[in-house]
Amino acid sequence: MMGKLAALPGLNLAFTQPITGRLVMLTTGVRTDLGIKLYGEDIRALQQTAFDIEAALAVPLGDLAQFRIVDDPSMISSEDGMPVLIIQMNTRGRDVVSFVNEANQVISEKVNLPAGYSYKWAGEFENQERAKNRLAIVVPIVIALMFFLLYMAFKSFSDAVLILLNIPFSLVGGIVAMYLAGTCFTVAAMVGYIALGGIALENGVIMITYIKQSGRTSH
Repeated sequence: MMGKLAALPGLNLAFTQPITGRLVMLTTGVRTDLGIKLYGEDIRALQQTAFDIEAALAVPLGDLAQFRIVDDPSMISSEDGMPVLIIQMNTRGRDVVSFVNEANQVISEKVNLPAGYSYKWAGEFENQERAKNRLAIVVPIVIALMFFLLYMAFKSFSDAVLILLNIPFSLVGGIVAMYLAGTCFTVAAMVGYIALGGIALENGVIMITYIKQSGRTSH
């Protein structure tokens, strides 16, 4: 459907999953995969800067409508006490992190932000960065706690290390599967890897327990 509609002139398409789109909208205020929240004091300068960013990133919003300044606008969005204008976009065939890094370079080279104006990325990228920062703290703590519990259960340092080694080896299959499927790394993929690591850890515990019980039975 997206391929057929893309052939129509003057359309800027935004295709998202219904549930994912609603969750991203509720948490970040952006309906698409990515959004640039542009902050500034003057509405006219905000719109002009937004046009410059759209032109730099090849987002043809000007083909959809004509923008003009009028007195007493019906609504002016604000955030942190400043007017804000959101530029929405989607990515296809690549992950949002690499796109944001490239887009930041393009904006810095082609757009001159007025003094006192700034922007930040929102949408799925914002959720992914938030999840990555939290997991960077939580995952090492969980691994250390799991090692302590495994050591207390088996009374063996080598057994605890052997079970934990199942986690990185199990992730190899997920990485290969994502590569073959052409899937980008997202928050959902992070959750999947966490679940995969838990299953691998459980399988390791079962295997070590079975081996130890078999050894006692044979004697």
